[in-house]
Amino acid sequence: EASSPHYFKLTISKRLQQNKLSIELNNRQTKALEHLKTTKRLTSTEYQELNNTSKATAKRDLAILIDQGMLIKSGSGKLVEYRLPVD
Repeated sequence: EASSPHYFKLTISKRLQQNKLSIELNNRQTKALEHLKTTKRLTSTEYQELNNTSKATAKRDLAILIDQGMLIKSGSGKLVEYRLPVD
């Protein structure tokens, strides 16, 4: 199944500067970020269920979002949660 790329724009404010960041996201990542707008938190298991994907794929997708500053990881082990960054 071919899908078109999705773009998610995130504006990050830091020390009165505004940097615009635009990266290409897959459908799963876009769906998770939209989901987080209402739920405020997400676990890896919830990501897997939301996107009907494997643990390995969820781990890879979430790591990319963290590396790009689009998600914040908190907790450890089975208590890890992912949240959107706060302005």
